[in-house]
Amino acid sequence: MRYLAEPIRDRDGTVIASIGISAPVARLPKEREKEYSGQVTAAAAQIGDMIGTLED
Repeated sequence: MRYLAEPIRDRDGTVIASIGISAPVARLPKEREKEYSGQVTAAAAQIGDMIGTLED
């Protein structure tokens, strides 16, 4: 198994949650880890932005 995760931060930068993906190594090969990691990071940032707007 391979697992990638990123913190979700509120508008103050405080970690309030996390998001991640997991898959068998055959479906998440090391060669594509950077690609998937970028997608997880983007999703975490997007969720953090959405939470930030809810705090207003």
